[in-house]
Amino acid sequence: MSNISFIEYDGLNKKNSLILEKFLSENDFELNTLLISPIWISKLITKYNISCQLIIFYEKDEVIAFHIRLNEFRGYIRVRNYPFLMRSLLTPILKLFFSYSMWRYSLITKQNISSENLQYINNCLEISINRIRHVKFSPIYDTQNTNFDNKEISKWATYIVNLRSKTYFDINTLFSRSLKRSLKKIRNNTSITCERLDFSDKKTVKNFVNWVQIIQKNTGKKIKYDAEILIQDQKDFSDKKFIYEIFLVKLNLDTILGSMVIYGDRNYVNEAELNISLDAKKMNIICQDLIRDEVIKFCIKNGVSFYDLSGFNPNKNRSKKEEGIRFGKAKFNANEFHYSILNR
Repeated sequence: MSNISFIEYDGLNKKNSLILEKFLSENDFELNTLLISPIWISKLITKYNISCQLIIFYEKDEVIAFHIRLNEFRGYIRVRNYPFLMRSLLTPILKLFFSYSMWRYSLITKQNISSENLQYINNCLEISINRIRHVKFSPIYDTQNTNFDNKEISKWATYIVNLRSKTYFDINTLFSRSLKRSLKKIRNNTSITCERLDFSDKKTVKNFVNWVQIIQKNTGKKIKYDAEILIQDQKDFSDKKFIYEIFLVKLNLDTILGSMVIYGDRNYVNEAELNISLDAKKMNIICQDLIRDEVIKFCIKNGVSFYDLSGFNPNKNRSKKEEGIRFGKAKFNANEFHYSILNR
């Protein structure tokens, strides 16, 4: 196994970013490469004042795998909303006492890697992971479970809609009866529409940001939006051939009832950041049903093969809120995938 070596980096730089971009472009993955791309990671680092670590594995001079993880700290999203002085005082303290690491994917490998090489790389990665004191919500391979304390391992799951070589009719036939009833009710109401946010219209983006701020006062979410940053992010991702869209449900083409983000590459997208207004709830309009239906149509039209509904708690002791999240996603009868996550 002397032909395999690896280099560990504290952070991204121009050289290793180019290596990652090349590796991601030369291999086909059934996962969301935006979430492990240099442009995505660098934006998170800048936005939230966090850092990252990168391990690149080589066979001779060829990249065959990599692992990238973020070094975060408790409350980093909330702290970003604080005034500069308070943020400057709190951040070093939170980093010192409440830091942890997390990753989206345990290990990214090239296609057709040998089982022997994969085992060796996994062993190296496990040694690196075991040096980390605190890890949050990070997926690991099931074959790695025995290398960690059982108390540190739990189960998570997601639904993935496989759209490869499918028509909308193929997908629609899989929908549950309750979903079809919900969609029929919404579609029959001609005052309700679903559209994508027009990032070229600055005023429209600002109106959306203002709406989100009002909604989050009721929901308690702390996701900070900025119109200028949203517009720039969408342009930057698009320039790199990634997808970043915001779907809106509107009443009378004006009043926003709900929104959801999708992001990913040209093969795989995830959903995130669902916002629902009180008006939608009072009207008993299930905005997420309509948005997900529109996302499926968008993906089919644009050749996206996989739509990931971004996770749910599969454990029996889940809360009522978590059960509601699972039920809302299960209605699409997508493929259900379970995996292990590490928390310690």
